[in-house]
Amino acid sequence: QMLANTRFETAPTRSPFDWDLSPQPGVEQTRRDRDGLEVRFLGEENIADVGVSQYAVVSPGRYRFTVEWSAEHITTDEGVYFRITDIENPGRLHAETAPVLGTLARTSVVLHVRVPAETRVLRVQLARTPTLKFDNALEGVLRIHRVELAPAPS
Repeated sequence: QMLANTRFETAPTRSPFDWDLSPQPGVEQTRRDRDGLEVRFLGEENIADVGVSQYAVVSPGRYRFTVEWSAEHITTDEGVYFRITDIENPGRLHAETAPVLGTLARTSVVLHVRVPAETRVLRVQLARTPTLKFDNALEGVLRIHRVELAPAPS
């Protein structure tokens, strides 16, 4: 397991290798006792940065990123997703889950990531592509129950 605090059970330690839960305009984040993180979008902003990220030191190879999440009424045409990038060169490694839109029952998503030899540190970030539509303020609730990054079995 390459990520710390995978269920958001404890308050972040302010280490780059624990969750950074930075306050963002139009977003409220609440750790839920033993059941992850609730991210509430207030319908006030065309959000790009959700304020949820963590770094992971990795070796070259194949990894499996797993997120278990659910959602209620995520609005607009651009949903929320996890992005994984090489912090030194995002062009070298960039992977994303499919975005969450609307309402989603609790489900797990698996993303397979190949880390090249030059990559040493990944950033795992909850993100959104801002929409160009007039009605662009993101609203709804996303619950992240569990997030894991682990070497994939060979």
